Amino acid sequence: DHMITYVNPSAQAMLGKQEWELIGRNFIDGFPPDKAQELTSVLRRLSGAGRSTTRDLILNYIDREYSLSFRNVIRDGELIGTTVVVNDLTEKKMLEQERAIRERLTGVVEMAGAAAHELNQPLAVISGHAELLLRDTEKSGGKIAKRAKTILEQVERLGTLTRKFTSIVTYKTKECGGNIKIVDIDK
Repeated sequence: DHMITYVNPSAQAMLGKQEWELIGRNFIDGFPPDKAQELTSVLRRLSGAGRSTTRDLILNYIDREYSLSFRNVIRDGELIGTTVVVNDLTEKKMLEQERAIRERLTGVVEMAGAAAHELNQPLAVISGHAELLLRDTEKSGGKIAKRAKTILEQVERLGTLTRKFTSIVTYKTKECGGNIKIVDIDK
């Protein structure tokens, strides 16, 4: 008849109720109609089985996710009840999401560090040659000196970007045309 006859302390804590508030109540009470119907269906299938049977159900209810494992209790060949083991999966799911985010962040940070390192090597060479070129052409002035200054300015811009790469500890993305998202280096 789906009446609660025992509730362990863990279930009391999970439900935020005392034992006396639960014993004698119908297990289905308090669930919204769609969830109550789902639970009733599982309990009916179990009671019709007539043997030791287990049914598992994942239930999303009030911003939480629960795993319910129903098992018939048979004594002397007769069904005398059903046990329900309830596990709150919400924290586990949140921890898994946080772990995935940390792994992605680690990948982004490692990639940014590798890119910065690899970019800094040729930038140092370009910068050195541009400075030598600028020094050689500053006396005569003209277009070549102006171009050497432009090269040095752009090398410094790239150097600033590589420093930003190495300082990434968290990241946000931004749209980059179409459905492409890229890391927003300034954030």
